[in-house]
Amino acid sequence: MRKALRFGRGGLVAALCLAGTIGCGDDGGKPDGGDASGSAGRGGAGGSVGGASGRGGAAGSGGVGGIAGTGGVAGTGGAGGAAGRGGAGGVAGRGGAGGVAGTGGVGGVAGTGGVGGAAGRGGAGGIAGTGGAGGIAGTGGTGAPDGGTDAPTDGSAFDVGLDLGDAPPSMLTVTIPDRRGTVFQLAWTAPSNGGQAVAGYQIRYAKVPITATNFDDTAVTKPIAYTGTPAAPGAPDGVLTKLYIENAYYFAVIGTNGSGAQVGSLMATTTAVAAHFNVSILSSPSGTNQLFGAMVDGSSDLNGDGISDLLVATVNDGRAYLFLGAAGFAPTAPTTTFSSTAMTFGGTVRAVGDIDGDGRTDLAISDQDAQRVLVFKGRATWPATLTDAQADYIISTDATWALSGFGVSIAPLGDFDGDGVTDFAIGAAGFSSLSGRVAVVYGRTGFTSFMLPDATRSLEITSDTTLNRPQFGLAVVGLGHFYTATTGTTLVVSAPGLGGATSTSANEGRLYAFHGRGPGAAIAATTADHILTGPGKPARIGQTLVNVGPVVNATPSLGVGNSGDAVSVPGTNGSSFVLSGSATTGPFASKLIFFQQGANGVGQVIFGGGFSGQDATVSIIGDSKPDIALTSLQLTGTLDIVDGSKVAGVTSPADTISAGDVHVPLPTGWSATAAGVSNLIRDINGDGFPDFALGDQFGTMPGRVAVFW
Repeated sequence: MRKALRFGRGGLVAALCLAGTIGCGDDGGKPDGGDASGSAGRGGAGGSVGGASGRGGAAGSGGVGGIAGTGGVAGTGGAGGAAGRGGAGGVAGRGGAGGVAGTGGVGGVAGTGGVGGAAGRGGAGGIAGTGGAGGIAGTGGTGAPDGGTDAPTDGSAFDVGLDLGDAPPSMLTVTIPDRRGTVFQLAWTAPSNGGQAVAGYQIRYAKVPITATNFDDTAVTKPIAYTGTPAAPGAPDGVLTKLYIENAYYFAVIGTNGSGAQVGSLMATTTAVAAHFNVSILSSPSGTNQLFGAMVDGSSDLNGDGISDLLVATVNDGRAYLFLGAAGFAPTAPTTTFSSTAMTFGGTVRAVGDIDGDGRTDLAISDQDAQRVLVFKGRATWPATLTDAQADYIISTDATWALSGFGVSIAPLGDFDGDGVTDFAIGAAGFSSLSGRVAVVYGRTGFTSFMLPDATRSLEITSDTTLNRPQFGLAVVGLGHFYTATTGTTLVVSAPGLGGATSTSANEGRLYAFHGRGPGAAIAATTADHILTGPGKPARIGQTLVNVGPVVNATPSLGVGNSGDAVSVPGTNGSSFVLSGSATTGPFASKLIFFQQGANGVGQVIFGGGFSGQDATVSIIGDSKPDIALTSLQLTGTLDIVDGSKVAGVTSPADTISAGDVHVPLPTGWSATAAGVSNLIRDINGDGFPDFALGDQFGTMPGRVAVFW
């Protein structure tokens, strides 16, 4: 019979400790150590032999993110007796002689019939039992909620486990039943301690092979707790544990006696085991030198199916693209191609939220030559092509915005004025000879096109007139409800400046934070709630801005990419800041600096667990805390991820090549990573885990996008 471990969408939702056979392992609940949600208890055992056996107890519910407990094992029926029914998620008992095998539950495993008895019937999605020694087989656990097969791939509910009808493994084996949950299943043959079961186990994992020499070396190995009841000698035993993705691990286990001393032989793996991101490569649809992937945005669901979709920009090609998310994400062509005869159309494309109050997320595309932004309404079904003439709304500008680069940056703000409808910001870093300007566009039910300036529909923010060519508005981002939890959200704008150390531009770089408010007359950048000036010329801080979520404290932190910064970490080319604070001190009060030693253009991409304008967050590596991920323009070959639970304690400045917990290799032949503004994807394939995308484009090339899921 098969005792099943059950996992579900969004990670491990239930797992069977295989009552008395497979123990529940715990590495502290966190990859490489940390806090755990509790494990549920085990159901009680069924009745005694002779007559009808008792019913096994129900398995307990796991805590949030925890591991569900084990249903009890039904007792064995007597001669002619009926076997008891296993508890929820439990194992059905074996009937007495002459009985009839019963029926397995939904997704469960049917029990074994008696001598001459009929074989049991498996439940929906389950495995049928075989004729055995009588009695009525118990009912198995619950099957996949999506009606899938017993073992669908990646994320949907599925059952895995040891088939107890097979010979147990002679040594330690390791499999990965939940790839994105990064759950490792260790299985081994229970050793003997003087003919009796061992009292417990010591389990270790490491990045190198584990031997008797280094097993107890805490500088090499880390422990995994065993909380189950060891199996009888020669029976299968095992444990589940969660570790980091993209890390190759070795494992070892040895039994212990009642006093904790090691007994028996060390069982160890000789080959490293790792869980990996799947990678889908999206090639340039045109094949021309369109720099496909110059910008990506996977923050939103644009057709309302509950799965995130991906927007991709180009450079001087007059096109932008939409790829709808789906299970097993691997599209061969875009869902929708947006096009215009204007070559600068498509240089910026962002999901901007539901700006017209119809319940669907809308998207905006810039046309910088015409100094306008075009909005296409979200819809359930997207056509293969849409032209600029088919845009639902257009935000245009008067002659004062000429050569402004209107739309060089676009970001959703959430509800900036607190009226219940989503708003967004548009940057124009070239306004008035590179002085710069930002316009906040306010959503409304029944949204219509309009022209700037319009103090009833927008709020313009002008640059600091004392600064020379600051490029105010080169990057914009919504920081969620930073200043207040009940009214408007927060806008952050960068003014990085340009040029080198001898330039007259104000290229230290500056950041400005504005609390939410309604439309009205233009305000100056100098009226910002808080302002941060860069560390010196030519740091040019603020090339990119992202909401990384509450990674340092309870308020959202700001990720800042400074790909030209040679000031913050002398000897490096670029940096990334994680800035944090409070409503009183502002979002720039504290600073952590991250870099990649030897890389070119550090900070080209930084993201965490937040999305522009939103308060909800995710974790790339699957715990409850947003993480920090970054990569450079060139020369690293990896995207590095720092576990969010460790970020606040990082010694700054930190080199993520050595301090990172996860290092995701970039695809073969990667030339250069495009600047990122919304690389984090909420969930591109519907498995409940966040994903991310990177653009590969530099110089003159078609470009491509890699989606990691």
